[in-house]
Amino acid sequence: MAEAEPTLLLVDGNRADLEVLSRRLRRKGFLVIEALSGEDALRTIAIEPVDLAVLDLRTPEMGGAELLRRLRNQPISAKLPVIMLAERADASQLQPSLERGADVYLTKPVDIEGLVLRIRALLRHRPALPEALAAHPAMSAAMSAMSLPPLVDGRIMLSGGPMLSVPADSSEQL
Repeated sequence: MAEAEPTLLLVDGNRADLEVLSRRLRRKGFLVIEALSGEDALRTIAIEPVDLAVLDLRTPEMGGAELLRRLRNQPISAKLPVIMLAERADASQLQPSLERGADVYLTKPVDIEGLVLRIRALLRHRPALPEALAAHPAMSAAMSAMSLPPLVDGRIMLSGGPMLSVPADSSEQL
């Protein structure tokens, strides 16, 4: 069974920078969701599960620091690994960003190989998604109320209906 590609949320108000970094990360095997603003990022996090966020410090509408604060204050994203990016001129923001909860702080232009190494290291130590979701009160209640049909000999048993076959090599198709 192939492991799913990690999903990254990439937030940068500069469309050209966003597209270049997004393309480079996709080539390295990541699924990338792009957001041009902090508000877009918050809307995305609310509906789309992501494994890690890469935030530019100078994000429109709200700065990267404010976006980071909001992410850390939401149960669904409180433990989300975050990498902050900033221009070299913003290097004075290193300590405040780390104190606010960024896991890694890098300056632009970003060395893609170094970024990928840090992303993979953070993902290795990330809590499992069900654990993270269970920490969110609404998600915890929904998961508790959810009853999954039993799996019998590679088939899902539906109540009052036929069984659906789940081929052993179907992980790519699900």
